Amino acid sequence: AMSPNGQHIAGGSRDGYIRVWDLVSGEIVHSMRLVKTEGAEHEAILVDALAYAPDGSRLYCVHGGFMDELDATTLSSIASGIQLPRNDVRSMATCAQYFAFGFEDGVIILVDAGTRELREMRGHERPVNALAFSVDASLIVSAFNIGGSIIWDAHSGNRMDRLLVSAYALAFCPDGKRVAVGYWDGEVQLRDFEEGDVTDCFKMGPPVLFLAFSPDGSRIVTAVASKREEFVRLPPLT
Repeated sequence: AMSPNGQHIAGGSRDGYIRVWDLVSGEIVHSMRLVKTEGAEHEAILVDALAYAPDGSRLYCVHGGFMDELDATTLSSIASGIQLPRNDVRSMATCAQYFAFGFEDGVIILVDAGTRELREMRGHERPVNALAFSVDASLIVSAFNIGGSIIWDAHSGNRMDRLLVSAYALAFCPDGKRVAVGYWDGEVQLRDFEEGDVTDCFKMGPPVLFLAFSPDGSRIVTAVASKREEFVRLPPLT
């Protein structure tokens, strides 16, 4: 997950560690480990998904069907979070009003950040690999690697349209006009969100697991399975 100010990126791992890197120096500036304690035994907790709050003050961490709310600076727990009805989360996205979670069987659960009311959205038949809110948070785009993507109305939960894109990662440009799409083979495409046309593409290491734009939309960070994070400078909009 990238912080809203573009200064940090947070990553979670199978050994329970959450690490936050400074994107200028590349150094780890914060680190913690989630562990489950039973008697004298300490077992690492798998981190399923991470996302920053829109104001950057909190880092949301999903593990084992539960979402913790962490202080983005200290990584200490600051709220009880949300208990999800299941523990197979594959993706997560946030905005000021909602949390969205994608699951192994293709179900998406939308949670109202204020009331904590849950709503199910069904349309995928495979794991939801990626979720992204539009810049104005009125739409959600969900994707999986076989069968394309779906656009949803974030407020009603109704299905709006289907994009002919099968993806592993998604991110909206801050200008709201473009969306970045990452694929299993390492290709990243920039698409016009309204028309769906490809405006640019480049190749990274396969597969592309994460995408995020810098706040000014001039750069994009990608994370790939080789554990590299790479920056690409984008061409100006025409």
